Amino acid sequence: MLVCDNVRDPARGEVQLGFMNPETGAFRVLHGKENLFLKSGADVIARLLAGGQNLQIRGMYLEFDNGTDPIVEPTYDRDSDISYYNASLGADRDFLRVPLVSQPMLDASDDTYNTNRVSFFSLSTSKMGENGEQMFQTGSRVYGGALIATPDRNDRSKDIVVCRTYWGADAMEKDSAHQVATRWILTFF
Repeated sequence: MLVCDNVRDPARGEVQLGFMNPETGAFRVLHGKENLFLKSGADVIARLLAGGQNLQIRGMYLEFDNGTDPIVEPTYDRDSDISYYNASLGADRDFLRVPLVSQPMLDASDDTYNTNRVSFFSLSTSKMGENGEQMFQTGSRVYGGALIATPDRNDRSKDIVVCRTYWGADAMEKDSAHQVATRWILTFF
């Protein structure tokens, strides 16, 4: 039996939040943050490796706030799941369910790998939040998000949360000229 004492997590994630120029497609990163891989995310990866039918990472949730109070991050851990998003996120808060804007991109984290890193890209849209409580618009502050697997694109109740992260004080305010762009990078070791 092989024992690896120096390996803690088989994957690491980084989430980059910024603006995308709609004319050029250029992505400008404003904030980066590590994510927390949830237990439900480990289940998704195992099912994908086993050839899981109708299971793909196809979107993200972008949590936003339309209030003026300082952003307070919710408490969450590896046991967190979709139930958080099925409830109200609080006064002045809601979230967007946004599809990926392109196929995931594979590359290598360094020259010892061929393709051990996958990047997912999303772009916000100005619309009503998923819980119908707030409109995402100019001035909305994106403070957190999740990478999701969507077994059925048309049924949010079947979504599975893979990873979550929060930017806290680095929440990004949507301006009138851009949509909020997110790049979620998962690196496997």
